[in-house]
Amino acid sequence: MTMRILLVSLLVSLVVLGAAAQTARAEDGVAGVYDIKIDEMADNCSPIPVILSNKTIRVDVKGTSLTVNLETVPQMAGATAKNGRISAKTAKVLPTTVAGLDGTYTIAGHVAPDKTLELVLVAEYSRSATKKAYCTQSWTLTGKKQGAAAATPGPTNPTPAPPAK
Repeated sequence: MTMRILLVSLLVSLVVLGAAAQTARAEDGVAGVYDIKIDEMADNCSPIPVILSNKTIRVDVKGTSLTVNLETVPQMAGATAKNGRISAKTAKVLPTTVAGLDGTYTIAGHVAPDKTLELVLVAEYSRSATKKAYCTQSWTLTGKKQGAAAATPGPTNPTPAPPAK
């Protein structure tokens, strides 16, 4: 009976250690600060309420929880997924930097093994006074993790100098 309890305890410990290692790998792969380029994909707004410029985005992972912070956009929260996937949104409709407009924000995409971030950010705006939908904007966000090693070029075969005369 004691041997059986010992085996069960050992198996449970291995499962817990495996889960902890998986969480650590997810945190290493996704969490960090990224220098990003922002390109507007589409909008049906007139006039355009928000213009986002290139900046940094911060992804924090704690256990299976994920937060995404981008300047001028409310914090978005979600859960971690396998293979570097990111998916987060604002918890509720929040005021924006534009008077009279509220918004909800959603971001989704992934971090590639080479630490390249590829996300789509969608903002859905509504009028504060009437709560009626106003318009939607979307952007692509791409960039590299700060501190990620740059890709090193492959070996080159330099042309030998001509023989001296």
